[in-house]
Amino acid sequence: MKRYLLIVLVMVSSVALAQNYNFLNGPYGGGADKLIPVGSGRLLAFKSGAGLFKSDDAGATWTKTGTTLSVYGMTDLFMDVSGKVYALYDGSLYSSADNGVTFTLLANTGFSSAARMGQGPSGNLFIASHFKVYRSTNAGVSWFERITLSGTNTGVTDFEFTSTGRMLISTTGAGLFTTTAETDLTATNITTAQGLPSIGVQSIVQNGANIYVLTTTGPVK
Repeated sequence: MKRYLLIVLVMVSSVALAQNYNFLNGPYGGGADKLIPVGSGRLLAFKSGAGLFKSDDAGATWTKTGTTLSVYGMTDLFMDVSGKVYALYDGSLYSSADNGVTFTLLANTGFSSAARMGQGPSGNLFIASHFKVYRSTNAGVSWFERITLSGTNTGVTDFEFTSTGRMLISTTGAGLFTTTAETDLTATNITTAQGLPSIGVQSIVQNGANIYVLTTTGPVK
């Protein structure tokens, strides 16, 4: 069965903000679980059971890529500031220096139950797991436990760094945690202090000076 990927094109004019939605031809094997841009007009999309696909023409056509990767279990796709692409699995990390065409195993120790990957202001890489955050200071080759969240329902769903270097960590049911700096070894729950309910936070987005969190009951700014 042919499936379609829906992307959003946002056009800004002096009069109004308009949104046009266009269905694109592919990728195949079902709706994409992960989708990231990897350059001008280049996209990578992963679907569990089908594998990794790439598009070099802004989603008009798709081809299978990263064929050495497992078609099951990928938890995140990420590209760092240097342009290297990472494929994260529960207990292993693969990297690609050619926009996702080929991947090599980078690490399979030092972390577990990996769910999210990101990069701090200093360039260090981070992986979030069930209730822990791991850090690598050597481009993902080795990993060390950095932060353990206390309490219940602290499975990490997302994390984001602010412009001042604070790390914000969202959880499945304990709200939002924060550090005071990227180098901190502990994180403090700021849910009540910031007026948030102690509920699940699904994702965090920073836009300029504003921080938005998507909770199980709706978005909060």
